[in-house]
Amino acid sequence: YEIELRLTLPSGSEKWISAICKPLPEKGPAGHCLLGTIQDITARKQTEEALRRNTELLDETGDMARVGGWELDLETNTVFWTHTTRVIHEVPEDYMPTLETAIAFFPDAKEELTEAIERAREEGIPYDLEVPFVTAKGHKLWARTIGRPEFRDGKCVRLHGTFQDITEQKQARETLHEERQQLLSIFNSVDAVIYISDPTTHEMLYANR
Repeated sequence: YEIELRLTLPSGSEKWISAICKPLPEKGPAGHCLLGTIQDITARKQTEEALRRNTELLDETGDMARVGGWELDLETNTVFWTHTTRVIHEVPEDYMPTLETAIAFFPDAKEELTEAIERAREEGIPYDLEVPFVTAKGHKLWARTIGRPEFRDGKCVRLHGTFQDITEQKQARETLHEERQQLLSIFNSVDAVIYISDPTTHEMLYANR
């Protein structure tokens, strides 16, 4: 057997050990002999726990900001999504995307995204796009996706970046633009001179005549 155990010492401190035991083929006077080892793995366990906590913190922060990460390994042609990226796409935690299925979430921006990925792979040009996409549950959202190439010996071996749900920001910008256009329409219809200036520099920003 091979097991990991947490021990509480008389001092109150804790230690982790790895215990391995296996029978020897030779028999002794009392039967089979056993060979075992015990190793202190406290440092490894502490490192694993710190990594787990950091991962949880990053996931929680990413969920709040709606920002995830992604990676495309071009040597194995495998795609990795972080927890938040899966949440944004509304897919199960064990969902394993391919490059083709990942791009399929962008029916209205498939060509634009494909060309950006190809330029990154072939020419080393990073990209930063705002594109519409559709989640696995059919919700239409907007995303900002950033991709950066990584080269080794003159060959692109990896693309990686961030993926952010910007639907609310996009809607807010569109609403602000519509309100501004409505306001300008009202100003232009008034039979009087209206102008707007910067209160600090007194620079004229708008005039309807």
